[in-house]
Amino acid sequence: MRKRILFSFIGLTLITLFVLNASASWVLVPNGSFESGTVGLIPNNWVMITANSTDPPDAPKTATFIHEMKQTDQKYFEGVRSLWLHSRVVDEGLRIGRGSCTTAETADWINAPEATRVRIYIRDIKSTHSDLWWGWGNSILLFVNNVSVSKTYWEGGYYDWIFIHDEFVNWNHYNYTATGADGQSWYVYDYSIPESVDKTHMKIEIVCWAWDWTFYSTSYFSDLEFVVDKVELLLAPPPPLSVSISPLSTSIYMGQSVSFTSTASGGTPPYNYQWYLNNNPVPGATSSGWTFTPTAPGTFTIFLNVTDSLGYSAKSNEATVTVASQLSTSISPTSASILVGQSAIFTSTVSGGYTPYSYQWYLNGAPVSGATSPSWTFTPTTSGIYYVYLKVTDAKANTVQSDTARITVAAVPVGGYSISIQALATAKPLTPCLILTAILTIAFTTIKRKTTRKTKKPR
Repeated sequence: MRKRILFSFIGLTLITLFVLNASASWVLVPNGSFESGTVGLIPNNWVMITANSTDPPDAPKTATFIHEMKQTDQKYFEGVRSLWLHSRVVDEGLRIGRGSCTTAETADWINAPEATRVRIYIRDIKSTHSDLWWGWGNSILLFVNNVSVSKTYWEGGYYDWIFIHDEFVNWNHYNYTATGADGQSWYVYDYSIPESVDKTHMKIEIVCWAWDWTFYSTSYFSDLEFVVDKVELLLAPPPPLSVSISPLSTSIYMGQSVSFTSTASGGTPPYNYQWYLNNNPVPGATSSGWTFTPTAPGTFTIFLNVTDSLGYSAKSNEATVTVASQLSTSISPTSASILVGQSAIFTSTVSGGYTPYSYQWYLNGAPVSGATSPSWTFTPTTSGIYYVYLKVTDAKANTVQSDTARITVAAVPVGGYSISIQALATAKPLTPCLILTAILTIAFTTIKRKTTRKTKKPR
């Protein structure tokens, strides 16, 4: 211990302070808040280790060393008891440096493989010394498995040249202050645990070190005491919980389905899943994947909410599903009989799907070049039976085919066209005809008689 402390004075590597992570979870070191044990004695599962040092090692043993550690409940931080540490060295000698070290160490091994930081609450720091103008120094050290994780603190107007660092003055190297249940402020120190530490087999040491060095033989002293209210370990927080779903955007028709998958990470598994449709939870949709089968056309928003085993939740990205009615088309006429040289005009009706549409007419199973409009005129040049249908493709590349029309084309007869012409006859009543006939007969008879008489008259 003595060599370790002395080495820390001349070559201690300081660990960089990190900003506290508010989302991390803290756990107490076993009996780290000193809640057990009897007041005035060392708490259970903590031990006191003392050490004295003299530089040079063979210097006369003319110093008095005091080491004290006890539990106190005079003041409380969050209702817990405290641990008081005290080191004092009173020395007489010539060019001699002496130190008094009191260490509080966890007696039990700590198994916390996920721990990344150690936090210590300290208050009532008192650093005093004699009025000599030569060197002295007091420090608080924090070790995990004999590896230093804290800076060394110094107080006083004069100190040995090894420790000429302004940042060590005035006890101001705490991360932040906290207020206890009695309204008092505490210095809170937060340090990273070095990677070299076996986190499954750890011990924590809090060192109270009082040291000075004099050129004179006059008696002098250095004294340090402080109160530790709590020691904690910071467990590394898991990566943030996140979840994503796919596909992000899709368009389907009524009768079709879209299957969603998800990827969740971070947090603390296992995960619980709940799918949402238009911001409403879908009953029974509690798996990592879900198949959406719409019952009506429209635009739908879908997302997934994931909750981990600690109750933290995350919302996925939102997916959009556009649902259209089925694409359909029909043509007219569906059958016709024409002669060679005559024409059949086809028209179409399209519904559903996604506009705009594209068209392609087919004749006997082959696409007709240039026939890409909603209507098409068919003018055959030879007789025969022809089959016509239309294929329509919507904006989402979905295609539908119409029913097939049957067209019979006959040849033109030899000699041209034969047209029968019939005279129009007007129906006349029978009685008028008979009367007219009688009148004509009478008139004819009368004229004939007169003519005969004139012929027979003598001259």
